[in-house]
Amino acid sequence: MIELTGSRIVTREEIIVRIISYQFEDLAKSNWIFSKVELGKLNLLVGDSGTGKTRFLNTIFNLGRMAVSSKVQKNGFWKLELEQDGFIYGWELEVEQTSSKESLVKQEHLWQKSEHRKSPIVERTESVFKFSGKALPKLPRESTSLSLLKEEENIKPLYEGFKTILKRDFSADELRENTKYDIIAPELLGEEIKDLPQLFLTDSGVNLKLYWLSENLPGVFQKICDQYMEVFPFIRQIKIRELKSVQSSIRFPGIVPVFSIKERYVDDWIPVDGLSSGMQKVLLILTDVYTLPDGGIYLIDEYENSLGINAINFLPTFLNQIETEIQFIITSHHPYIINKIPPENWLIFHRKGSEVKIRYGEKNVERFSRSKQQRFIQLLNDPFYNEGIE
Repeated sequence: MIELTGSRIVTREEIIVRIISYQFEDLAKSNWIFSKVELGKLNLLVGDSGTGKTRFLNTIFNLGRMAVSSKVQKNGFWKLELEQDGFIYGWELEVEQTSSKESLVKQEHLWQKSEHRKSPIVERTESVFKFSGKALPKLPRESTSLSLLKEEENIKPLYEGFKTILKRDFSADELRENTKYDIIAPELLGEEIKDLPQLFLTDSGVNLKLYWLSENLPGVFQKICDQYMEVFPFIRQIKIRELKSVQSSIRFPGIVPVFSIKERYVDDWIPVDGLSSGMQKVLLILTDVYTLPDGGIYLIDEYENSLGINAINFLPTFLNQIETEIQFIITSHHPYIINKIPPENWLIFHRKGSEVKIRYGEKNVERFSRSKQQRFIQLLNDPFYNEGIE
């Protein structure tokens, strides 16, 4: 089945936001509590199954979506520090569910930190809403202050930065959605895309994103192709082809670009939706990373599922070599990935009931860096890991 969608282009300035520290408490009956953790540029979440790694990723993604949407939908208490363009911010947000099952902001505090003091930006409770020290009229409790005040000079950078949180779980549905065929709307034919932030916000899958790159930023497109062929050396040619040349019996008005490859000793072109799931995952990651603005936050959940060794080996090498300011937060159980990422980048999860403790940083360096034994084997023998659920 061929699915065609329209595409829109949104322009914006590139904004850098990074999470420095993060903690979360679920205020529902399950009452999951994640201890405070400090995050760097590359963060690998490891722990036994059921310790809360995917849930942790989801809490970050949910916060990002609520920050930029008109309605809060998830209940809980978030507390984090952020860095944006060299400035440090603190943000606390508590969202409660009412008796009518509606989610509302109960309290919210946003401040900018300097060396000696905190400068409040938003002070908000159920009855009071202050912005830069001045009381505001009553505003909807269904939305965060970042969404409500997104045009204000000291809010807009954070609002725009939260747009760059991207999460992938690489499910079959997600791969199908991202390899769908997009028709280029007539009004966009000849449209020039000048930079990657503009391309990131196009409402399209990999076919159309790679088409725009090939037309407007061919150097970036070539980088993706070169790295893709390094991972899969049996590919001898890559091309963006029109749908009519892929399936000649199908006709649509306008251009429908299709990422296609030719393999050694095979004459036929293979379109992206005909590739293996592993090849689709690698292509999606390459496209994501090369179109995600520097300073974006990329969440990857168990990338290695159902992959061959060449695709698994790709990720840690790519993460260690890529020159970008993107913040990566990923989960994995695979020994190769864990061995190839330094212990100082690990966040080890240990759960007792609904309370999750996370060990990270120098504690992991001291424990795992001195032995010549493979780090994954050391990790398996660590009680904090192998007794991950009490």
